[in-house]
Amino acid sequence: MANSNLAVLEASADTMNVTLSGTRSNINKISEKDITAVVDLADAAKGTNELKINVRVPDNVEIEDKSINKVTVVVENSKSKEVDIDVDYQRKLRK
Repeated sequence: MANSNLAVLEASADTMNVTLSGTRSNINKISEKDITAVVDLADAAKGTNELKINVRVPDNVEIEDKSINKVTVVVENSKSKEVDIDVDYQRKLRK
C-alpha cells in the first residue's frame, strides 16, 4: 500500500476468537503465538473494503469456529510530513 500512497485509516475489528479442535495434548501445547490471522491488503482500494481474514494454525489442530470471517477496512490516501526535531540525550546512572 505504501507504493500506491494508501494507508489503512481504520478497521472494524482488531481481535477475534478462534475455537480449535484436536487431541488434548496438541491443544495444550498451543499458545497465542502459534495462531496468526492475516488480512491481505493487496486488492484493497481507496474507500471501504470488506476483506477475508485468513487464520493459520499448527498442522496438528483444526479450526472449529471463528468469531468473524471478514473485516471492514477503510483505506485513504497516506500523508507524510517531515519535521525537524531536537534530540535530548539523558543518561540515568545505576546505583
